[in-house]
Amino acid sequence: MQQLRRVSLPEQTAAHLREGLRRGHWRGTLPGLARLAAELDVSTKTIQAALRQLEGEGRSRAILQPRAARQSLRVGDRFHAMLLGSIM
Repeated sequence: MQQLRRVSLPEQTAAHLREGLRRGHWRGTLPGLARLAAELDVSTKTIQAALRQLEGEGRSRAILQPRAARQSLRVGDRFHAMLLGSIM
């Protein structure tokens, strides 16, 4: 029997954010850390860890660039294109 793989909360959060971006729930900008944390009922540290994971997937440039006082996060064009390419 195969063992179940445990998925950390930051990994689950990153998967949720990735899917939301892929489906167009957020276009160009994500809500800020505090708003995302409240929306997903996780800590801002979990959101930060999830965003770092997504940045790592973008390979060369930062995917999420902080905007004015971290009230929103801009999704980098390269990552957005990567997501759109993965659905085709």
